[in-house]
Amino acid sequence: MLDRLSTRGVILLGALGIFVSILIYGPALRWTLSGSNDFRSLYPGGVLAFTPDLYNFPRALEVMQQTIHSTTGVWPYDRLPYHALLLWPLAQLPYLTAYWIWQGLSLGALIAFACLWPVPSRRIAVLACCWSVPLFTILAEAQDVSFLLLWIALSVYLMRQERPYCAGLVFALCAAKYHLFVLLPLWIVAYRLWKFAAGFLTGGGVLLALSFATAGWGWPVQYAGLLLQPFDGHTVSIMPTLRGVFAGVPHEFLWELLGSACVAAAVWLVLRRSGIEQGLAAVLAGGLLVGHHAYVADCAVLIPALLIVLSSTTLRWQRWNALFLLTPPATMLMFLGSPVTIMRAALVLLVFGMAWEVRVNPHRLSLRTSVPANS
Repeated sequence: MLDRLSTRGVILLGALGIFVSILIYGPALRWTLSGSNDFRSLYPGGVLAFTPDLYNFPRALEVMQQTIHSTTGVWPYDRLPYHALLLWPLAQLPYLTAYWIWQGLSLGALIAFACLWPVPSRRIAVLACCWSVPLFTILAEAQDVSFLLLWIALSVYLMRQERPYCAGLVFALCAAKYHLFVLLPLWIVAYRLWKFAAGFLTGGGVLLALSFATAGWGWPVQYAGLLLQPFDGHTVSIMPTLRGVFAGVPHEFLWELLGSACVAAAVWLVLRRSGIEQGLAAVLAGGLLVGHHAYVADCAVLIPALLIVLSSTTLRWQRWNALFLLTPPATMLMFLGSPVTIMRAALVLLVFGMAWEVRVNPHRLSLRTSVPANS
């Protein structure tokens, strides 16, 4: 039905979706307009690139105190050093100038994703983006997940063009949030995408070399120390991950490991019995569950997965589940945190529903059912 909407209808319905997100955020958007959001933690990374203080939090606080005379909302920089190198040109500009350029680039990446993602109807992709609260959150909080969506879409486009090596090179840029893609090796092995793997490893090697050039030889130890620092657990309850599911349960880490193993097994079943793109959908959805550390903006990586499921599933309830995950109520329930777990239950159902579907319908149910030549 949505793919039969007129252009005017798409514009009106899309505008309504954006308006709903604006209502959800309400007065909090004043922080977006003033640049008082997560960009305050990214900007010091660019400033401290090429110094030994990239992961030195007190230095980041000094940078922001000198730059905007405030340290409110500043968190330790936690991206790999190559990411700081990419931020370095912006960090040479005044904070607000750099901020609005960043926001423009982020919006451009989201528009490029909506235009590039291969779906039977472009209208559905546009509406999914307009109604996605996680996508709106990316802009409201100045997150960088928008670029991940662009790299995923461009990689899938290159795979369809039978250029797997280039696709792997592009996908390597998703290392900015590598923990969301821990299941990607299963996808590579299941479909024997060796040329994709070669491109991915080449790109990863280049990013690793740039990281050492940016932060020196000692950055791995500094970065590991940052990751091992105690985490303020009160925000775990709003994570869409298995970590959020088992938060507060006795032996929660062991339960998370067991749950992750079950999710990985379900994803592997999908990979063995479906086509490349449906397999990628399972990897993206499963990766969010097992990613350990994720928030609302990170849920945007579900959009390509949900679009694939909507275009390929033969199960009505799975289609409704995917539609629910695309709508604002799913995100609002996640904002509420425990004991409200409906959104996480829907995400678990999505992954295991895909596994159940390929189990009972062993034919290949994807947008593209064959492995690209020379992969």
